[in-house]
Amino acid sequence: MVEILNQRGAEARPPEVLVRHWPRTWSVKGTRMLQYSALDPFEYHRLGLGKYDPPKTTRRQVRLEIYLPLAIAVLIVVGVGALLGSSGVGDASVWADTALALLLGMAFILGLLLLTVLTAAGVGVWYVIRVLPGPLLRARMGLAKARDATIQVSDRAVRPVVISSAGLQAARATLRQVAGIFQR
Repeated sequence: MVEILNQRGAEARPPEVLVRHWPRTWSVKGTRMLQYSALDPFEYHRLGLGKYDPPKTTRRQVRLEIYLPLAIAVLIVVGVGALLGSSGVGDASVWADTALALLLGMAFILGLLLLTVLTAAGVGVWYVIRVLPGPLLRARMGLAKARDATIQVSDRAVRPVVISSAGLQAARATLRQVAGIFQR
């Protein structure tokens, strides 16, 4: 969502703007303000605001949140491999057992995560089953009242048409009977 405002609140042209960089910093460019709810690099380029240069805080966050844990994990794997390689264990079955243990550990962690999610879902369903019957019963009763009122209104609206149609049909049947008597 893009909202372009000048200082008085009127709409402005995009080139002279106060730009909010993705995700949180502001930079001054002219006297007007261009406010972005979610400005990503592609939208930055599409709007003609030049080359996207992420703020230093974003770069620091990327280093701390992505590269650092990835580097630590790689160092741990390399360290375990180096320890196993330097121990003189060269038999293929030992390496297979180690790989199997690591794979089973990963599967165990994923299974534990899945068990946690399913347990949370079960607790949520138990809570919803305890809480919802009262409000749902009230909603059902309200909908039943609305249905009954709709039926009454539609019956009242249709009644004149049905009565006149039934009267017309009765008159036709009576005329047929009378005509049938005189035709014999």
